[in-house]
Amino acid sequence: MNLRYRQGLTLPKTFSVTLKPNKALRAVVGHLLAAEPRPRHAPLIQAPMPQAMRDYFLDESQQLPPELEVFCWLYPSEMQVVIRSAGVGRYGVKHFIVSDFMKAFPLGYWLAWDRPESVAVSLCQIPSTRSIDDELSIELDFRRVPPIDWPENPTGYDMLLANEDMTILCQKQAV
Repeated sequence: MNLRYRQGLTLPKTFSVTLKPNKALRAVVGHLLAAEPRPRHAPLIQAPMPQAMRDYFLDESQQLPPELEVFCWLYPSEMQVVIRSAGVGRYGVKHFIVSDFMKAFPLGYWLAWDRPESVAVSLCQIPSTRSIDDELSIELDFRRVPPIDWPENPTGYDMLLANEDMTILCQKQAV
């Protein structure tokens, strides 16, 4: 808001972008898979979400598994965040959503596994398409931007269960 008045900067309420979603989704999934912390010769983590992510990433003919949803939002920060295999929940609700997060300017991504329909999400969803080269437009809503430190600093009744070995935070150093 200060930039608007001090420097005359205004942003539209929404921004439409045309992309090849399966290429964009594979890039996000590939970055998250590469961030899996494990000793060099240790076996890969065997669980439904990371296995489905590997299968999708390695086979261009596959569509995103129906249990996996990818959401994105505007992320105006130099802090880079990767959170793998976290649980997102709400106090008083029994179900946790297994989640991966990746945030790096200009976008943040939330990969949610088997999200119940009762859990509403107001972020932009990136849908999978049939072919790797199919294009579509998505609309980013600049009015629905979570706080810069979400999800690592939940508010209200929201919860994040994360493992410090599966979390990476990077900040640019002043020179």
